[in-house]
Amino acid sequence: MKSRKNYLILQLQESCYSSYNYFSGRIARVLRGRGHDTTVFCAADEPLERLERFAGAHFDAIIGCNCPAPRFTTETGTLFLDEIDAPFFNLLLDHPLYHHDSLKCALKNYHVRCLDENHAAYVQRYYPHIKSVGLWTAVGEPAAQTDGFAQETDTAPPETHAPVPIRARRIPVLFSGTYTDPDDILRAIGELPPFIRSDLKLLIAELLEHTNQTIEGAICALGDTLESYLPEAMPLYVQSCFLADTYVRAYRRRTLIQAAERARLPLALYGDGWEKLPRAADSTLALHPQIPFACTFSLMADSRITLNLMPEFKAGFHDRVFSAMQNGSVAATDPSRALLRAFTDERELLFYDAARPDTACERLRRALEAPERLQQIADAGFAAAKRFSWENVIPDFGE
Repeated sequence: MKSRKNYLILQLQESCYSSYNYFSGRIARVLRGRGHDTTVFCAADEPLERLERFAGAHFDAIIGCNCPAPRFTTETGTLFLDEIDAPFFNLLLDHPLYHHDSLKCALKNYHVRCLDENHAAYVQRYYPHIKSVGLWTAVGEPAAQTDGFAQETDTAPPETHAPVPIRARRIPVLFSGTYTDPDDILRAIGELPPFIRSDLKLLIAELLEHTNQTIEGAICALGDTLESYLPEAMPLYVQSCFLADTYVRAYRRRTLIQAAERARLPLALYGDGWEKLPRAADSTLALHPQIPFACTFSLMADSRITLNLMPEFKAGFHDRVFSAMQNGSVAATDPSRALLRAFTDERELLFYDAARPDTACERLRRALEAPERLQQIADAGFAAAKRFSWENVIPDFGE
């Protein structure tokens, strides 16, 4: 029998749709379910200064998602987490370039887990002071059956029932996420110094042409053609190029949704900013406001297809794929190395080529015309997703 452990979960900042708190709350729920003592510190409930009460305490692990805590210092200038007797696990939800300021902090007992194999290799190479680097998987869950909405707390999992049949679902295709106008990003790039502006444009062109390329791979491929690139300062340089990554993600998202409109795909868009997207007068795009992250599960439970576009993850998973499967919706996504290993096109999900958005959306439109086949894929995906439940993907940290 495993020994009882003592964990501290940090919820220190909000993100779009409250996803950070959802993920860390589910981790807390799993750890408590295994009999471990688990304390959750939430900055929304008490001031950050109250973290001081943990100084000198012992935990088997401290855990946070995209956590800024490594940067926190004491009045004497020491790193605050070093004042606690515990390994710290930072669970990253996106590329490490967005967390350079936290990753560079030389904590004595620092550990990082990434959603993507390339991200993990990047951290291992450029942050040698981090004691261990590995992978973790963020997933979703079946929608709550009591009120139609999954809650963001770390309470017991909702009672689940068989998914609604594909034919009875009211949303043909669902996409949830924020819209960022790529032209706004280009304007921001245009205001930068010429040498940075030049580098970013070269990187954008490289990433758009080579869809399997990572941003660090694109930088290495371009090498001396980049005016401000210094190999010895790689992580700092990659961080300075975040607008290239941001632009490519925004451009691909807009391109895919515009292709859906051209294909006359009945697509429900949930999220902030979509009113800025130019649309035809007879558009098949239905715009809805942003909703809390956990509420998206109920939408998936009422959708025939859930559309996913990987956020420049070339070798990882995205929680939206698992959430769709767990709610009996057919996940449609561009592939990654990890997804290709785990699933087969037209068996548990639908893969599409993000570089060919018109072909992808036409394929989805035709898929809607074959509900019996969609039901078979949804059933296989639902069965396959059981091995990606929160209980199955979360380890006992600190072992």
